[in-house]
Amino acid sequence: MGSVNDRQLHARKDCVQAAIAPFPKRVLAFRRYPGSTPTVKLEEAFVNPNGQYITLSHCWGSHQTLVTTTGTIHERRRGILWKYIPKTYQDSIEICLELGTQYLWIDSVCIMQDDREDWQIESTRMADIYENSYITIAATKAKNGDAGLFSETRSSFAAQPLPKQPSDTASSTAYIRQKIRHDIGQGHPVADRAPLLSRGWVFQERLLAPKVLHFCDVELVWE
Repeated sequence: MGSVNDRQLHARKDCVQAAIAPFPKRVLAFRRYPGSTPTVKLEEAFVNPNGQYITLSHCWGSHQTLVTTTGTIHERRRGILWKYIPKTYQDSIEICLELGTQYLWIDSVCIMQDDREDWQIESTRMADIYENSYITIAATKAKNGDAGLFSETRSSFAAQPLPKQPSDTASSTAYIRQKIRHDIGQGHPVADRAPLLSRGWVFQERLLAPKVLHFCDVELVWE
């Protein structure tokens, strides 16, 4: 009985450590008010230096529509209009709110892209940032920030009921769907199905993050 309680105690400690950790230098902070889109701003001054935040792993694509620079950081601190936030970021914020977290770290917004000193300092902290995150949201199927996290389920992957035979007396109904292939890269190039996984830097994000939720083309994958 004692060993079971010990395991439960360690599990609870691990959970608390994952939930409460030092904040990165900057995070996106947001709130949702009834009847309106979330209010979003770049937060730097924390009343409590420790808390719960989520990280985003994503592909920038050929361009990035929302970045923080020395010329935009003051505006980012005041607030970012929802309509100017890329779809992948919007979806990630919505997921954070559903999970009860109000802070999100995104490299393009939380590191000043044209400040060499800021980039050098913050990029060396990325390992800690991902390791201390509550969870990492991975935009695995998105080629850029405008693609969003979610996909429409193709009809072949939607569960369909098997027609019952006259002799079938079972009260339950069986459903079938097309088998989902998980062997990305074997006849299904990574760059097509999961662009994020073709990027080398993602390896450290997947390795260090305590939990990763992949938004893929036909399913969610928990890692």
